Amino acid sequence: MEELLRKERGEPEHIKSIQHALSVLNDAAKDSSQEIKSMVSRDFKQLRETFSDLKPEIKGVVREIREASSESVTRVKDRIVDSSREVSQKVDQSVHNSPWAYIGGAAALAAIAGFFLGRKRSK
Repeated sequence: MEELLRKERGEPEHIKSIQHALSVLNDAAKDSSQEIKSMVSRDFKQLRETFSDLKPEIKGVVREIREASSESVTRVKDRIVDSSREVSQKVDQSVHNSPWAYIGGAAALAAIAGFFLGRKRSK
């Protein structure tokens, strides 16, 4: 029908072929669009099924990681407490062995701090 109208209008042959090519491309684009939508939908469905199958495994791995990290934190905390206790015992023993050295050190630090804090600041 369109060809008859074109012939009556006297359109050149190359315009007819260009319009025909555009029509074919439009039809192909519509078909491709539907095909792409179908492929994406199918792939998304497969991905969702795969993740739902893996969900219990992922939960198990997360639980194991949480337990392992909790144990690690507990071990590190215990090490810190133990080493702090050891250091405090060594310092206590050292202060009892030579108290005057610590008294002198504390006095020197107090004098230095007093010197710096008591200086007048020039503007």
